[in-house]
Amino acid sequence: MQQPVTFWLQGIQASSEVEINGVLTSWIGKLADNAEAYSPREVLELLGTRQWDLLIADVMMPHMSGYELTQRVLESPGRGSPRPRSLRWLAAG
Repeated sequence: MQQPVTFWLQGIQASSEVEINGVLTSWIGKLADNAEAYSPREVLELLGTRQWDLLIADVMMPHMSGYELTQRVLESPGRGSPRPRSLRWLAAG
């Protein structure tokens, strides 16, 4: 009988580019219970749902850059949940 997969990492990946999220899912999905977000607004909504270990944000997103998103996350821990333990930026190109 196959054992259930236990993830040691709870992660959010954020990019407005579907292809980038797909690549991140293929890399991180093997190690993490991973949520995809396609906008900074989606990230901010996800932050209130549980404790996250990792947030990887694309630097270039519409309406709010990854840098601005990081500032918002650091200023406000979320609705009832602490902010992610680790924040990382992704820059393609």
